[in-house]
Amino acid sequence: DSSNNYGGVIFAYNQNYVRIWAPDKNNNNREGSIVNVQDG
Repeated sequence: DSSNNYGGVIFAYNQNYVRIWAPDKNNNNREGSIVNVQDG
């Protein structure tokens, strides 16, 4: 896991609402990003 970083966001929507879930913690790291891509 330490050589490859990936990130993302999960979303759902309907006629009235958009919901977004973004990462806030990974591998005991306090930081999270909506987009986090690194070439390993």
